[in-house]
Amino acid sequence: MDFVMLFDEQYSGEGIVCLQSIKARSPSSKIWVLCLTPTIETPVGATGATVVPLTDLEAAYPNIAATKSTRPWAPYTQSLKPYLVEYVFDNYEDAEVVTYVDSDMYFWGDPSEIDTEFGSHSFMVTKRTGLTEGQTGVFFNGGCFTCRDDENCRELLTWWKGKVYQWCLWEDGPDGAYCEAGYLNVLRDEPTLFSGTHVCAHPGINTAPWNIRDYDLQETEGQLTVDGRTLVCYHYRAYTKQTEVFDASLMLDSFTEDIRLKLYLPYHDLLPMPEPSREG
Repeated sequence: MDFVMLFDEQYSGEGIVCLQSIKARSPSSKIWVLCLTPTIETPVGATGATVVPLTDLEAAYPNIAATKSTRPWAPYTQSLKPYLVEYVFDNYEDAEVVTYVDSDMYFWGDPSEIDTEFGSHSFMVTKRTGLTEGQTGVFFNGGCFTCRDDENCRELLTWWKGKVYQWCLWEDGPDGAYCEAGYLNVLRDEPTLFSGTHVCAHPGINTAPWNIRDYDLQETEGQLTVDGRTLVCYHYRAYTKQTEVFDASLMLDSFTEDIRLKLYLPYHDLLPMPEPSREG
């Protein structure tokens, strides 16, 4: 399984830790990283990942680059996700199937389980919440999705690119849009619009704060599992390191002691302290 990522200097600590976790569990994986700030190109390259400078992507897609002045930085970077996948497919012949992951992901298990779950599909997405049909909200998470370089996926990427070009902000938008991820609700609302799509059913892929409490977290011979399946990757959404020593009393209202000590303490210890100017 190969990967694409994007992050800037603010999230370089998490991003480098994520890269290292992939390489530790899958040394042969190829990883392309869109470096949103030039200062991270050297440390990213030192991990063995392929650096994609932001200037290169923006030169290839001047239309989305033109929106940078009209949007806050964070949603602008999120709008680049479908462009990045297409750019990698267009410019690297060895990129056949790639999984996009956010920088605050960490791999606890073998990434090949993503391949197994993906099978012969063209595009795989992971659920964000337990929303049922008829409910509103962002049903899928844009922090982890898998793409195959085929006609089906290309069609979906073209559609998605067009949508985020038109509108991409961290607020409710037209037609149920919310930043880049809200557009993926179409896979639930119009499941026949695109061919070859698959909703991930593996509980250990993109496990996250919004669903970890729904699962039975266990540790067997050093491997974390959720509901008896390998915890492949966990999405540490909104977690920032505030002190060198982990405070186990944090998140008491959100997570059990097992979750805090088995999932968050080890990750906390891997992260560097953020720069004083960093916002959480």
